[in-house]
Amino acid sequence: MSVVDPIIVTVNINEGNLEVAPEEVTIGAGDVVQWRFIGIPSNCLGFVHFDTEGDELFGPFQFLQPSPTGVTAMGNNGQTGTYGYTAMILGDDSAVATSTASLSIINTSTTVDTTPHATVSFNPTAQNQLPRQSAHPFLKARSALTKAEARSPARS
Repeated sequence: MSVVDPIIVTVNINEGNLEVAPEEVTIGAGDVVQWRFIGIPSNCLGFVHFDTEGDELFGPFQFLQPSPTGVTAMGNNGQTGTYGYTAMILGDDSAVATSTASLSIINTSTTVDTTPHATVSFNPTAQNQLPRQSAHPFLKARSALTKAEARSPARS
């Protein structure tokens, strides 16, 4: 497993936008990508939303892990191509800042890696815990849309 140079996301809440560098990153088998959010407010969460549909909610990755300072992506779906995404800062009930540039991850790997090594820590006595991702309205809306699509009959 190799870690690609980090993607730096500079937060400017007053203007409501994010600057991301580099805007395009190429990955291969075993690569790990880290987004580091600089200047993120303590009551917010950095998030990466891929522009893909269906089962590819994580773009070319198998796992996305948020932290107080960024997002780490691991694993690989083995499908080559360009995966567009938007970096954003999520507040209590909405995105408070988003990237406006065309951002992408280019996957060159045809090797499926469904078993990334990830450590999930939980401290029940910790103060200032991050909001739960599944509780965020953006994710609820996305989940409801996906469930509705799954219930509707296929169109030809």
